[in-house]
Amino acid sequence: KKQVTSSYLPILLLLNIIHLGITVNRGLSKYRILVSLIQYVVTYFCYQGIVLDAQGGVGSSSKKSLAGGAWLDLLGTILISQFGGLFVGAFMDSLIIILPAGYGVYHKFIKGPADSGQSKKPLTPEEVQAKKDLEERRRKRAERRRQKRA
Repeated sequence: KKQVTSSYLPILLLLNIIHLGITVNRGLSKYRILVSLIQYVVTYFCYQGIVLDAQGGVGSSSKKSLAGGAWLDLLGTILISQFGGLFVGAFMDSLIIILPAGYGVYHKFIKGPADSGQSKKPLTPEEVQAKKDLEERRRKRAERRRQKRA
């Protein structure tokens, strides 16, 4: 946790302070204040999600990869949205909604359930038998490897 905190917290604070300074310098409007507040809140939740993932909390991956997972992706989207909204145009603020929604639609309707690579249909008797045969072959192969080592 300390490593993740020492890595991400200074960077996020610096980027948000820079964003706040540019926002104030360019002039504040009700729209810009509201959007910035939403972006800061989402940034905070992304940071908390990254820290939780690094601790091995709920929804964390068991692989030894970059801590954060989807939280890190959302954080990148927020940062692009923050600075894009200031320099490119207000339409960049819509990335907060468009990209996560597009990702959700992709996994729901195109790719299928993200948590399992298999369908939820029950196996047919042929599939059950094929699965048993495969397990038996694997067991025999493992037994032969053990005998070779001995």
